[in-house]
Order: sequence, then structure tokens, then C-alpha cells
Amino acid sequence: MFIDDEVKKCIVYLGCCPDNKFKPLGTGFLISVPLENNKRTSYVVTAKHVVENIYKQTATSPIIRFNLVDSGSSPLTCEYDRWVFHENPNVDLAIASLGLLPEFDHRTFPSDRFLDIGSLQINNLGIGSDVFLAGLFRNHYGKQKNIPIIRTGSNSLSTRRTY
Repeated sequence: MFIDDEVKKCIVYLGCCPDNKFKPLGTGFLISVPLENNKRTSYVVTAKHVVENIYKQTATSPIIRFNLVDSGSSPLTCEYDRWVFHENPNVDLAIASLGLLPEFDHRTFPSDRFLDIGSLQINNLGIGSDVFLAGLFRNHYGKQKNIPIIRTGSNSLSTRRTY
């Protein structure tokens, strides 16, 4: 399965900066949602437990580390109260609105390309379909910039399942 390198630019690391050294504690991904006048707004999406664990462990807001266009990376603090959690406590989801800077080497995944149950069924996707995940490999995350890895596998969830 070929996966475009641009996918990795949708990935950010979340963590903290004890002693001014970034410590990754989870991953997030960037999405964009269409607005009026052909504009889009950007969000970072991660697991609720990632945001909560960072706050509980450090008593500080999560730091999001972005790769820079030129080289290296830059931390961006995303205040804890900016995070919105899913109303169902069993859903491990957190999202925060972001203003992305031009010096960030990033891409956003457009929300109008998300799959839903209907598009899964139309395209005959389900158990056994190829999938990939991009994220953090804790033993090799990159000291100067994020180095996301890609894992491939097979879908194990039925498209008939509802949440």
C-alpha cells in the first residue's frame, strides 16, 4: 500500500516541556472544516486521555509540537480550557481549534473527505480492508522535529456497528 508522505504532515505530537525539553506523550492530527466563502478552520484532534494525562501529570496545558518549514520544530501551548471533549464519557475524543502559522510544515485533512457508514458500504469497505495509522513511535520520535511513523494493517470493525 502506498501512503503519500504528505499524510505525515497532518500529525502533531502532544506533550510537555520539563526543563525546556519536549517530552512527547501522545499524537494528534490536524483537520480542516469548511466555512462560508471557501474558507476553512483548523482543529487538532486527539484522545481525551492524552489531554487529561498531560494536565494531570504536569498541571500545565498540553504543548503541541509542529515541524517547521525550514528546519526543526516549534512548540505551541494549547490551553486546557480550549479543549472540547465528547459529551459521551465513553468516547475518548478531544478537539481544539487552532490558528496555524505559515512557518509550520503541516497539512490538514479536510473533513469533507471523512468516511461515514454510507461511504464505507458504497465502497465495500469493512472487515479485512487495508488501513493505515500515522503516529508516534516512542523510541524514535525525533529530538529536533517530529518523525511520525506509518503502521499498516486490516480493519477489524464491522461497518454495521453504530456508536
